[in-house]
Amino acid sequence: MFWQEEQEEVTKKKEAGDEDKSLTWADTKRMPLTLRVIQETMRVASILSFTFREAVEDVEYEGESASSLPPCFLYAPENFSDPEKFDPSRFEASPKPNTFLPFGNGTHACPGNELAKLEMLVFLHHLTTKYR
Repeated sequence: MFWQEEQEEVTKKKEAGDEDKSLTWADTKRMPLTLRVIQETMRVASILSFTFREAVEDVEYEGESASSLPPCFLYAPENFSDPEKFDPSRFEASPKPNTFLPFGNGTHACPGNELAKLEMLVFLHHLTTKYR
């Protein structure tokens, strides 16, 4: 089974006899593996397409060039080693600045990003602890 070891690790951490115990805010803060799986999922299978300002043709200005090719920084080897591989452990350390922006950045960042991450965390927790 894909990621069976990780699922077993999450299940082992769940306290024995607490099958019906509600997930608490404190519990969500102790789920780094699940959060890394969410981050890696958003990196490899983002449903959003960013609206980048991009060149419609190759341009060079003062020694700098802008390519008309679409940006694919989530799969760039200089940003993520072995980018085609699904590897949640890559998020044990923070990625390089401005290379992982699943909810945008700055004033145009998604205002619901923390809620969305929490919803994904709760969903994955219940999926991995209640189903095989």
